[in-house]
Amino acid sequence: MGYRTTIDLSRFNAVCKELSKGSGTPLWPVILSEVGHILGRCVQLTTEDKFDKIKTSVEFKNRTLRFGTSEPPVLYFTKDKKNEVGGVGWFWDPPGPGNEGKAMGARGLVAGGTFHPMTEFWRYGDPRFGKYEVLKQELMDKQIDVKAVLGRAGQSWVQIGNSLGIELSPPPPAYVRNAPPFKGTAHVNGRSIKTETTNGLELRLINSAPVLLGTIDGNRILQVAVNGRIKVFSVRFRKGVFENYAERARLYPGVFVR
Repeated sequence: MGYRTTIDLSRFNAVCKELSKGSGTPLWPVILSEVGHILGRCVQLTTEDKFDKIKTSVEFKNRTLRFGTSEPPVLYFTKDKKNEVGGVGWFWDPPGPGNEGKAMGARGLVAGGTFHPMTEFWRYGDPRFGKYEVLKQELMDKQIDVKAVLGRAGQSWVQIGNSLGIELSPPPPAYVRNAPPFKGTAHVNGRSIKTETTNGLELRLINSAPVLLGTIDGNRILQVAVNGRIKVFSVRFRKGVFENYAERARLYPGVFVR
């Protein structure tokens, strides 16, 4: 991930060595084939299992406009769906020319200003309502699409695969492959580093996608994907899959079919 972490790969390494030995395929191609499956699973976990968590975070941001993390929001909407952004819109402004008096329904002082309900049957003339309309449009312009957020998060795993020259399995959905860039600027959040040492090859997977460093635990996703791939091998081994030439070739085309 974007910050250094260590996950247990001892059993994964053992699986790759066993596949290499049983197929006669060099270890590195085997590792790449298995990493393709792991990255494919990471995309699934990122885009499917965490949808509700991302949706909750994005919906809050879509209902709130603030200009600093330590400042109160200047505009927020309640969650009930009565218009395009939520329920009642609350607008904060400080005292000063044009803001004299406490509007009907306004809440108590917050950071030296007051919140005023600006929707439903509440209506105000300029300048307060005019400023509210400007800020509301600014909030509309900053609306975040949940699917685009998930698509970019999943795309970071695809970028790691691209850096290794491998395809992911299963293939990522179109909305992940074609995720729109954030604010029009494309970012490469996934990459890899391969280093040859006296002890062999060292492969580092680097993912710095912001959502995987905050809202979603990207390290956990990677560990779950690795553990899942190890379990797949163990189950297939117990079932005698590797004794069936056709079946093992179908399941491991990059390893048993060359």
